[in-house]
Amino acid sequence: MQDRFLNFVNDEWGLGDTSAKQSVRVLLTVSGGIDSVVLTHLCVQAALNVSVAHVNFGLRGEESDGDEAFVRTLAARYGIPVYVTRFETAAEAAKTGESVQMVARRLRYAWFHQLQQQDGFTYIATAHHQNDVLETTLLNLARGTGIAGLRGLPRQNGVIIRPLWFATRAEVEDYAVQQGLIWREDSSNKDDKYLRNQIRHHVVPGLEALNANFWGTFRRTINRLQASETILAGELNRSWEWVTDYSSSEQIVINKAKLGTLLEPTFRLAEWLRPFGFVPDQIRQLAGCLTAEPGQCFETATHRLWHQKESLLLVPKTVLPAATQSWPSWPAGRVEIAGLGALDFSAEAVRDNYKFSADQRVDCLDADRLAGDVVVRPWQQGDTFRPIGMKGKKLVSDFLNEQKVPQPERATVYVLLVGGVIVWVIGYRIADSVKLTPTTRKCLVIKLL
Repeated sequence: MQDRFLNFVNDEWGLGDTSAKQSVRVLLTVSGGIDSVVLTHLCVQAALNVSVAHVNFGLRGEESDGDEAFVRTLAARYGIPVYVTRFETAAEAAKTGESVQMVARRLRYAWFHQLQQQDGFTYIATAHHQNDVLETTLLNLARGTGIAGLRGLPRQNGVIIRPLWFATRAEVEDYAVQQGLIWREDSSNKDDKYLRNQIRHHVVPGLEALNANFWGTFRRTINRLQASETILAGELNRSWEWVTDYSSSEQIVINKAKLGTLLEPTFRLAEWLRPFGFVPDQIRQLAGCLTAEPGQCFETATHRLWHQKESLLLVPKTVLPAATQSWPSWPAGRVEIAGLGALDFSAEAVRDNYKFSADQRVDCLDADRLAGDVVVRPWQQGDTFRPIGMKGKKLVSDFLNEQKVPQPERATVYVLLVGGVIVWVIGYRIADSVKLTPTTRKCLVIKLL
């Protein structure tokens, strides 16, 4: 076991190399159970530069406190530094609505990463072995997964490494007995109310009975899945670069025509868009829309995906501050509008041959026909106004459709109201009621800066 351990950690991370043993610092996550005790013993025997980190989750009363005391004693016996923290896990779960297991995982890994960064550890090592890899694979398969989920726990994930990845639980237990090691038993490991324990106690023994060389076969399968995942990731990256256009730092355009030429476009979209928070149900709905009329929008907590005529437009959600501003009368000079920019207000006398600006961001309104409170706000569904030159009212939404304003840009369209009436869809069109006429003597010039 010791030789296999040294060969594995040297091949994967160079930890068995004499010159690297002290320069590479490893933080061992130690619960006090048999797996983490064996990992600690192997690292000490290999003279690796390690420290121990233990979390007391406070979930099993005196048993949790006993685990903490045991780990402190273990570290002292080996003469290695130890970090200990305690979380009120049950209270945190009640507050957030998460399961206790999810909260415990989130809290401990956040703490491990904090220690790694503040004290300069090269790696964070967990004591997961082949049985944990298999259990994770089966859990993922039961819940639905892709290739990444089928290969279970990888040897390394960022700074997290798994030095016992090569061994089975039986091999870990044999080593502990041979070395006369003492460990703590977690009573919750026997409780079949946890799905992982059901797999451990009832499913895995059946698989081992089916194939006398099950673990050798499983390792080879995992290695093939990892190789397949690497090849697939390369293909997904190449095709993503081909179908997308980063037209700005704020948006990504996916070319529908190019997407349609690729094999398994729905699968590709699911893999590409998963980092932006899109889930499989949304991708299936999106795929069903691609041959229909455009206009649909799909949202996550951070992004919107618009279905357009020739493309899919991915944009981050911009959380704008409250942007409605009002004044009892016309402001003078420049005013800042949150989410819009700035408007500059000035009055001018209208003389013969008065020239209008061709810039849509500049408009002239008949000052004598403006009375009431002045309000600037984002447009809303149901807003209406009478565009210049028209006799009847029109929905602002219909007006924006006619102007072919892209859906993502409509969230940034503002309107100017006077006396509760829209007189300008800012940057696009004024209302007919405030246009300049032959009798106009003073106009209000408003510039969108």
